[in-house]
Amino acid sequence: MTTTRIPPLHALHVFETVARHLSMTKAAEELHVTHAAVSQQIKLLEDYLKVSLLKREGKRFTLTPQGKEYATALNNAFSNIKHATERLLAEDDANILTIRVPPTLALRWLVPRLQQFQDLHPNIELRISTTQKEIDFLQESIDIAIYYGDGNWPNLQSDFLFEDYTFPIANPKYFGNKKVTELQETHLRSAKFIYVTYQLREKDWALWTSAANLPEPPKSTRIYFQDTLQALQAAQTGLGIAIAHQPLVMDDIKAGRLVAVSQVKLKLNSNYYLVYPEHYLRKLKVKKFRNWLLKEIKANN
Repeated sequence: MTTTRIPPLHALHVFETVARHLSMTKAAEELHVTHAAVSQQIKLLEDYLKVSLLKREGKRFTLTPQGKEYATALNNAFSNIKHATERLLAEDDANILTIRVPPTLALRWLVPRLQQFQDLHPNIELRISTTQKEIDFLQESIDIAIYYGDGNWPNLQSDFLFEDYTFPIANPKYFGNKKVTELQETHLRSAKFIYVTYQLREKDWALWTSAANLPEPPKSTRIYFQDTLQALQAAQTGLGIAIAHQPLVMDDIKAGRLVAVSQVKLKLNSNYYLVYPEHYLRKLKVKKFRNWLLKEIKANN
């Protein structure tokens, strides 16, 4: 009887990672080991197989013909293992749905709507994770996410949710009994203007005033906050005028808690998208959330 030999699994995993990146350094970073440990595992595998899998060209590595063929087979094998594991875990966590959402969008738009989803699907346990950073679905236990960007993320499916516009908003009583529907240069010298120091938002006022053909508010009129959530809350309490991103204030404007004080809306290059690996739609909980969210957005646009 012939015994099938299987090389050390750890060495196979290391080689598959190196082959994907064509870099021992990047493979070491992904695997959280040292460059020397990666090199050692590659040598171990080549000695076991008695075949050269990589060849050095200057400071770079390339795959030998045998290495390329072997890497393709391993990539398919590890992909099958990953998908089988996901299916198994999906069965164990069939009723737990973990959603990753930017913090301000979560609090000002998603959370007020989640009771509707819970009423429709009371057996699904929701877990909300908030961050601005993109995630690695292979490394984190996230089922579905909302991203802010151009809609193109490698190996991920994206559904357009809504466009992003910026415009100034304030408490309806900020100007007293006088109704202001269009900021004038005189307002820029007398009102208070709320700025956000967070990197993605720090230029909001400069961009909007340029689009509106207005000078930027003088520094003496500015109040600074660390993030968008704080800035919008400050505007809502009447502290000053803030630049709003439309999806974050649409409910407040409809409810009369905030008002737009200009008709000029600046269209941004980035929008909001629902993002997930395409095969995650095999999970019924993901499919239910996606269908509900897209239907909710369509009904409110």
